[in-house]
Amino acid sequence: MVTRAADSRPGAGPVPLGTRPLLGALLVGALVSVALGTYARVHAATGRTLITLGFSDLLHMKAWLTTAAAVLVVGQVLSALR
Repeated sequence: MVTRAADSRPGAGPVPLGTRPLLGALLVGALVSVALGTYARVHAATGRTLITLGFSDLLHMKAWLTTAAAVLVVGQVLSALR
């Protein structure tokens, strides 16, 4: 593991370099979560699907996308076995 020099505080050990990016990603995720929660509380639900990607309804879209993901998983496993 890559570390940087210890802090000047007594008892503080080496700090991993990956800590700041991880905390930044956590902060961004928390902010997105709060923003979506606030949006959901303020706006009334319409009951409509937002995105169908050209499919007739949400169930058909989920079925096709799940099938595509399964095909990609099988391809990944088969290529790993070579």
